[in-house]
Amino acid sequence: MAGIWVRPVSEEDTATEESTTTDTSDAREYHEFDEAQKADLVQLQDGNTALVDETELEVDTYEYLQLDVTGVDGTLAEGGDATVDTPGDAPLQFTQEYEIRADTRIHSRLHAGQTRPNR
Repeated sequence: MAGIWVRPVSEEDTATEESTTTDTSDAREYHEFDEAQKADLVQLQDGNTALVDETELEVDTYEYLQLDVTGVDGTLAEGGDATVDTPGDAPLQFTQEYEIRADTRIHSRLHAGQTRPNR
């Protein structure tokens, strides 16, 4: 993973349901990680989590968080390799709205199968 995209909720946003499509609009803000990060989704199950990166965000309410996936390696249970990619090379998107408050530190951790970051 090379970074994250976030999108602040704007006054024009009127949708009340979560979108099923991946937003690639210019309304997103990109935050690049200092170094590319790795996460083994096989290990991140049953409550196991991993710190992906620490990034400062402005105080605001955000519509979603997207992970910029730069490469995926797949290994089968039998030990062979598998080709794995996201549809259309889209980012992994967590569609739950969340709020960043002043003087607050939030630890977002990633685990397999989740629909929003843990805080």
